[in-house]
Amino acid sequence: MTRILALLALLLAATALAQRAGQEAPGFRLYDTAGEVVELAQLRGTPVILNFWATWCTICRAELPHLHQEKVRLGARAHFLAINLNEPPEVARQFMADHDYTFRTLVNPPPRASGVDDTVRVARAYRVIGQPTTIFIDAEGIVRVVHQGFLGPAQFSANLRRVGL
Repeated sequence: MTRILALLALLLAATALAQRAGQEAPGFRLYDTAGEVVELAQLRGTPVILNFWATWCTICRAELPHLHQEKVRLGARAHFLAINLNEPPEVARQFMADHDYTFRTLVNPPPRASGVDDTVRVARAYRVIGQPTTIFIDAEGIVRVVHQGFLGPAQFSANLRRVGL
């Protein structure tokens, strides 16, 4: 019975993820590690790759070097946003600095920041159920791919084509 419930939970999770593809990307406003507000709507016109991650996530750590290489390769042709889930901003900032990653890293807002979302609310809006999750949004703001788990180079390239890159 436990296995059946676990399988049902996985199927429901996959269905929830699949429902987001083809829909308009939920808007958000988050702080980056430099203290600037990033609003998804302002990035329209260029594809956006969102990566939900955490410093403690070993799969995320394995995936980030490749994502960073792709970010460097694509340059201004795409926006890469690494959304750190529910860790103190300084933890995410230090991790990125220690690894020389140049992703724009989005973090929880400082206390009493009005009109700015927190990373967990954004993850819920995108139906993220675990890290890493990478979401490919086309230039018109439509979610084209939701990828749960490790994203290898071949999968990443295929997903880039789905957003016109």
